[in-house]
Amino acid sequence: MNKSKTLTQKNANVTFVALLFLLGIVIFPCVLGNAYGESSGLSSVVDKSHVVSPETPPPQPAEKVETAPPSATLTLREKVAQLMIVTLQGDPLPDSQDLLFLSQYPPGGIVLPRLSQPRMTARYVATLRGIKNPSRVWIAANMHTFPKYNWGPENYFPPIPSLLSVAASNDNSAANALGIVIAELMNTLGLDVHLGPTLELAPTLPESKGNIQCLGSVPQFAADAGCALIATLSSHGILPVPLGFPGGGYNKTPKQPAVLSTPRPLLEEHDLLPYRKAIEQGVAIIHVSNTLVPTIDPANVPASLSRPVMVDLLRNQLGFQGVVIAGPMDDEDITRYRDASAAARAALEAGADMILWNSAGQRVMKTIDQIVMAIQRGELDQDIVESALRRVQQVKQDHTRAATDLPKATQAEKIEKTSKYSDAAYKIERKSITLVQNRNNALPLQKTKAITVGICGVIGVSELQSALERYLKKVPVQPITTAKHGGDIYDFEIDRVTRGIQGAGTIICILTSDIRPAGQTRLINAIKMKGPRVVVVLVGYPSSLPQLQTADAIVLAYCNPDALEESMRAVADVLMGEGAPGIFQPVRELHFQLGVPQKLNALDVIRVPSGRLPVNLEPPFVAGLVVQYDPSKAVKKVEWDFGDKERMKGVEVEKVYNAPGSYIITLTLIDSKNDTVQQTFPAIVE
Repeated sequence: MNKSKTLTQKNANVTFVALLFLLGIVIFPCVLGNAYGESSGLSSVVDKSHVVSPETPPPQPAEKVETAPPSATLTLREKVAQLMIVTLQGDPLPDSQDLLFLSQYPPGGIVLPRLSQPRMTARYVATLRGIKNPSRVWIAANMHTFPKYNWGPENYFPPIPSLLSVAASNDNSAANALGIVIAELMNTLGLDVHLGPTLELAPTLPESKGNIQCLGSVPQFAADAGCALIATLSSHGILPVPLGFPGGGYNKTPKQPAVLSTPRPLLEEHDLLPYRKAIEQGVAIIHVSNTLVPTIDPANVPASLSRPVMVDLLRNQLGFQGVVIAGPMDDEDITRYRDASAAARAALEAGADMILWNSAGQRVMKTIDQIVMAIQRGELDQDIVESALRRVQQVKQDHTRAATDLPKATQAEKIEKTSKYSDAAYKIERKSITLVQNRNNALPLQKTKAITVGICGVIGVSELQSALERYLKKVPVQPITTAKHGGDIYDFEIDRVTRGIQGAGTIICILTSDIRPAGQTRLINAIKMKGPRVVVVLVGYPSSLPQLQTADAIVLAYCNPDALEESMRAVADVLMGEGAPGIFQPVRELHFQLGVPQKLNALDVIRVPSGRLPVNLEPPFVAGLVVQYDPSKAVKKVEWDFGDKERMKGVEVEKVYNAPGSYIITLTLIDSKNDTVQQTFPAIVE
C-alpha cells in the first residue's frame, strides 16, 4: 500500500517535469594445514606464515559512436563546459535546476544521484540522452555507492559485494565475477562510465576509520585484483575510472584531510603500484584525489591541484597519456581552504583534463564563466582547454554509446526480479568470509534439535536468523536497536540480552566498527560471565577488531550494512562448518624421486573458510591472517590430475612418477554447495 502510494507520487513528479518541458519553462538539453594427521609433501610448498591452526587461541559491449573532434562550432563556453563532470540532484528525474544547468552549460560528463530502483534509473538515463549536447555526454556512477538501499519495504537493487570482499577472497576470479555483475547492471541501465575501482590501499594511520570499498593493504594483490576488475569492465563495454591517485585517501580522520604518508622512496612499490599496473594495462582515465601529498609536492597542496602529481609523476614518470579527472572541487577538503572556482582553474593549469563536482548549479556555472573570462583577458592560455578537450574527445570516440542506445525500463525492471545477481553476490561473499579467532574450537557449531544458539546484534539479526535456521531447528534473537542511532551499546541493552540467554551454549553477536568498542567489549564480557561462548560476527571495515579479542571466535564479513542478506547466508555457512574451501598457492615446486611412491594429503593445502584478513591492523591481526577448522563438512569431493595422464580421487593419495621431467599437478575440490575450487602445483621428478 505504501509502496503504491509512493510510486504514484513519483509518477506525478514525472508528469510535472514533462509538463514543464511542454510549456517551455525548461529545456531538456559505479585458503587448512593437516592438523588432524601426518604432514605430507604438499605442506612444504605453500606459504602458511599467517595461518593459525584450530588449536591456536556478459552482455555484448555497447555500440560505439564516432565523435567529432573540437571545432569552431563549439563556443569557448561550451568547450570549457565539456571539461566538467557534474553530479545531478533531482530524484526521480532531473529537477528544474539540473535541466537549466544542462541546457545552458552542457557538460562532458554527468554523475547520477543515488536512486532507489533500476527502472527509475533507466528513465533517468533516457531523459538525459534526450538533452541536446554539442558533444556526446558520459553518464557515470559508482555502482558501489550509487544504489539507494532500504527504500520502502524492500531493496530493489541487488547487493554488490564490496572491494574489500574481493580482497579477502584473495582470488582474482572474485574480481572478475564482480566486474561482470557491475558491467551487466550498467549496460542494462544505459551507463557509460564506472567511477571505480578505487586503487587506494587501506589506511595506515591507526585513527583512520577505513572503508570497505578498497582492495586491502597488500599492493600486489590490489594491483592484480584492480586490473582484473578493470579488464572485465572494459571487455563488457564499460569505461572504468580508477579512483584516488596517487593513494593515501583513506588516511583521513574526522578533523583532518586525507594525507599520503608513505615515504617517497617506497611509493613506487606501495601506493603507486596498482596505478602503474593499470596504466600498463591501458586504462584510459584516472581520477586524482584531493589528498594532501607532502612527500610528492612540498607546496602541500591537494593532489588535484598539484603539477608535480599530475604532470611530473602521473604523465612523465608513469607515462599516462589518457584523461586526468581531478576533484571533486566542491568537496570540503577543497572549499575549507580555497574558493572552488579558483581551485578548478588551478587544477586545469596543473594538468587536469576534467573537473569533478559533487553538484551541478550556480557554482559550476560561475566556474565556467570565470575560466572563459580568464582566457578572454589573456590570464589563462586557451591551449590548456583545447589540449584537455582533445584528450577527452579522443577517449570519447571509443567509449560513448550511440544516441539511439537508450535503456528500457522494462529491461531494468527485470534486475529487480532476477536472482542471478544475488546468487553471484552470495558466491563472492562465501569466498570472502574470514575466521580470525577460534579459541577451543568454538566453531563450527554443531547441528542439534535443542536450542543451543542465540543471536543478538546491532544489525543483520533477522537475516542471520533466517540463514541459520536452514541448519538449526530454531534460533532465538534479541536485536540491539538503540546502538545504530546512539553509536554505543548501552547497559540496559546488555542487561536485556544477558537475561534472555538462559540455556544457550553459544551467543552470536553481530557488531560493527561504527559502534564504540568499549560498549561492544562490555557486551561480550557480560555474556561470557553467564556461561555461553561468544562468537562475534564483525560487519564492515574491521577497524575495531583488536578490541574484541575477549570473544571465543571472530568472523569477519565485509558487506554493505544496508544489504546484508547474501553475506549473512555466507556467514551462516562458515558458522556451521560449510564455508567455502580455499587452496593455498604454491611458493615452490614439489619434488619427487623417480619411481619412489610419495603420499599427498589435500588437507595440507585446503583451508576452510577460505577468506584471509585483507588489511593490516594491530598484531596479530595482520594482512593475510588465516584461521581454519576441520574442512570435512565443507569438502565433498577431491580429485587429482598429475599431468601424466593419471588421475586419482580422495583426500590422501600415493603417487609414483615413472619418467623424469616437469609436471603440473591439478587439485580440484567440489564443496558442499557444488562449487568448484582448483589449484595447480608445479612438480619436478628427478
